[in-house]
Amino acid sequence: MIVDHEEKSARNEKQGLAEYGAPDRDFVPGPPAYFSARDASSSSAIVVASPSGSTLPVVTPPSGVPTNGLSIFTVLEPIKGSWLLDPLAAQSSGPSILQTIVQHRAGRRPRHVRNMTLGAPTARLDSRHGNISAVLRVVGESPTPATATIRSTTRSGNIVLELVSKSPTRTVNFDAYSRSGNISLLIPRSFSGVVELRARNGDMELLPALASSVRIVRASDRETVVLVGNNALPQVGPTSTGDLARLCARSGRVRLGFSGEDVFNESDGVIAKASHLFQKLTTRSASS
Repeated sequence: MIVDHEEKSARNEKQGLAEYGAPDRDFVPGPPAYFSARDASSSSAIVVASPSGSTLPVVTPPSGVPTNGLSIFTVLEPIKGSWLLDPLAAQSSGPSILQTIVQHRAGRRPRHVRNMTLGAPTARLDSRHGNISAVLRVVGESPTPATATIRSTTRSGNIVLELVSKSPTRTVNFDAYSRSGNISLLIPRSFSGVVELRARNGDMELLPALASSVRIVRASDRETVVLVGNNALPQVGPTSTGDLARLCARSGRVRLGFSGEDVFNESDGVIAKASHLFQKLTTRSASS
């Protein structure tokens, strides 16, 4: 009888976990990955992919419940989903040892951009070779100010992050790096702060709707720093009191635009690179 009772409790627990879905019904569910049982009592999900790249079902917070401490890693699989984030929500117990070891190999950022964003990540999305696409909403009813930190890295994939909205009492810090892929960030009109775009090849783009309403603080061949929002302060770095985003691509394109207003085609970057290579080959052939 005791064994039957334990088995019944285990089945009920699994059924309860199976009812968990994406934080918002209009959102796309997160990617499959491994769930650690030690986080079952938390509103956050710690997610780890196996070293082989295969994954198991993911457990996300119940519908409408904000997440804090979300961490997802894949090797080959793309990461695609939508989440509600609240930096003041109950945090999980932290990433496992396996996750820490494997994530460090996802896409090691240059020394000058490591740990650029202060604070423990509210959401961390890493993939070694997969694309990353996330739609985010930063929420919070508490009047206490807090910052949501979103970090994302990939070695050879593209990163597309869209912040649909954020609570007036919340600020956001974005930190995204890709070695050979493109990085695109769409932010709401309520974003007020500094955005730093870095691309070794100089391929940086301010999309039309945003370009007409930002102030350029600094611009060079490899870096562009802009102020977004009427109340944005001309400060760059950890001392900034508003929102902050740092986007760094080693050999890809970096884009910035407004959510719900600017659109782009991810294949544009590939076409541009192919066109540039064709022009170089044509020039060499003509000169020879």
